[in-house]
Amino acid sequence: MVSNTRTLSPSLVNETRFGYNRFDSDLLLRYANERDVTKELGIRGLVSPPKNGWGTPAIQLGGGLSGFGESGNGPWIYRNRTMQFLNNTSRVRGKHAFRFGMEARRDIYGAEGNTVARGRLYYQGLLSIAPGGRAAAPNIFADFMLGLPQRGERALGLASASLRTISWYGYFEDTWRLTPKVTLNLGLRYELTPPWFEPNQRIMNIQMLGWDAAKIPILTRAGTGDFNEGLQFRFADGIPTQTGDDKLGRRLINTDYSDWAPRLGIAWSPVSRMTVRAGAGLFYTQDQGNPRFDMVRNTAGRGDFTGSDQRPNMTTDDPWRFERQSFTCSGWAGNCVGQPFVLGNVVSRRTRYVGQWLLNIQREVTSHLMVEVGYLGNIGRKLERLRSTNEAFTKTGPNDTRSISQRRIFPT
Repeated sequence: MVSNTRTLSPSLVNETRFGYNRFDSDLLLRYANERDVTKELGIRGLVSPPKNGWGTPAIQLGGGLSGFGESGNGPWIYRNRTMQFLNNTSRVRGKHAFRFGMEARRDIYGAEGNTVARGRLYYQGLLSIAPGGRAAAPNIFADFMLGLPQRGERALGLASASLRTISWYGYFEDTWRLTPKVTLNLGLRYELTPPWFEPNQRIMNIQMLGWDAAKIPILTRAGTGDFNEGLQFRFADGIPTQTGDDKLGRRLINTDYSDWAPRLGIAWSPVSRMTVRAGAGLFYTQDQGNPRFDMVRNTAGRGDFTGSDQRPNMTTDDPWRFERQSFTCSGWAGNCVGQPFVLGNVVSRRTRYVGQWLLNIQREVTSHLMVEVGYLGNIGRKLERLRSTNEAFTKTGPNDTRSISQRRIFPT
C-alpha cells in the first residue's frame, strides 16, 4: 500500500491511497497429482478428472452408517487479485465537519475446482426391501455390495475461470454540531458493484421463459460464436442453448444501479455526565463469490441421477440407467450430457443489504465509574440462498406410476 496524507490548510486535509492485495490458496485432496483412483476403480458413468483432482469417489451410506472415500468437494484453487484506489477529503467549516470521497476497485477472482469431480454415490437401502412391501428394515450395506446406488452425482471435469469486475463507490458525510449538546451525523453512500464477467465466456446461466413445462429454460453463454466452444462435452439434443450478449448481457446478471446507503446518527448530552447516542444505516454486502463461480461450474458438465423411488429393478433401474438411454449429441462422439444439473443465478438479482440501528446511553457515576447500556439491531434483506427449483412433485397416490423425472416441472 502507498498512502499520502496532505494538510492543505488548518481546516482541509486530503488522503490518497493505492493498495494491491493477492490471495493464493490451494486446497488439494490426499491423492491429488499422485493416484487416479477413479480410473482404477472403473465405475461406469464416472470420468477421470485432471491430475490435481485425482482421488476417490465419495460413498454416502444412510441408516446411520458411516460413509467413506474423500470429500465430494474439491479441489479448490484460488488466484485472487485486488487493486484499490481511494481518495478522502475532510473539511471543517463553522459548525460543520464535512467528509467526502471515492473509491475505485478492480477485482480478479481466479478459481479452479468443482464438486463431485470424482463422483458421489448414495445408498438408501431400496434394493434390499422385501418385494412384498417395506415392513422390514432395509439393509443399506447390502445395497452397497450389490453396487446399485439410489442416487449418483458426477462432474465431467474441473471448472476454471478468471472472473473480474471494476467497482465504484462514493460518499458524503456531514457532522453538524447543532447545539453545544446535540450533534447530528448525516451521510449518504453510493455503490456500483457490477456482477463479474469472464473474458473467455466461461460462464453459463439460464434464461427462464416461465414456470411452465412448455417453456423450457435456455442455457445461455455470453459472447459470440459457437455455444460449445471450449467445452469437453455436449448437451443432448432437445436441451436448448444459445450464445450472445444480446440475451442476458456479457455478465449474465443485471447490474443493480439502486445501491444507495443513507446513514443517520445523533449524539445528545442532556447533562454534563450523560450522553445518548442513536443511529441507523444501510450496508450493502458483496462478500460472496461462490454463487457467481457456480455459473462457471456449468461449463464442466454436471449430472445428478436419481433411481426410482419405488423398489427398483436390479438390472435396469439404477441411477446410471441414464447412461444406457439414447441421449444423442448430433455430430459429437464424446460425453453427451442429458438431464444436466445446472446452477443458475437470478438474472434480475438485487444487491443484498443489512439495515442496522442502535441506541446507546452512557452515564458517568463517579470519576472512576461509568455505566453504559446499549441496544444494536439489524435485519437482512434480499439475502442469497440456494434453492432447488426443479424438484419432483410428490406422487398423487399409489396408482401414480410417473417417474421422478416425469414429475419435475422441466423433465429434460
